This record gives sequence, structure tokens and C-alpha cells, in this order.
Amino acid sequence: MLARREYSRRELQDRLSSPDVDDAEVQGVLDEFEDKGWLSERRFVDAVVQTRRRRFGAARVLHELREKG
Repeated sequence: MLARREYSRRELQDRLSSPDVDDAEVQGVLDEFEDKGWLSERRFVDAVVQTRRRRFGAARVLHELREKG
């Protein structure tokens, strides 16, 4: 999943969360992903801006980033 595109921490948290999984465990996994460089908010923002800036205005890109966390 991480090889296809960059994800925000919130997107991955939403995908990994379930009633059977403890939230602290999900946070620990996400922390480990950040430590290993597999998850980066900076790369996520850069990727969204790069792909959207030519087609959409700054306000829409900013709105989309806020929605994705």
C-alpha cells in the first residue's frame, strides 16, 4: 500500500483502525513507520501539491490537505 502513493498519518490510522485493534497499537505502528522513514507528512504534502497544483487553485489544494489530515 505504501509503495503506490504517499499517505497522511490520519489516512493510515483510519485504514488500520478497527474494533479488534487497540488504538495504542496502531499509533505504535505509525510511529515506527515514521522512524523508519516509511511515513512522512512532508512527503505527503509535497506529493499532493505537486499533483494538484496545475489543475486546481491553492484554496482547493489546501482544503484537500486539511481533509486528509
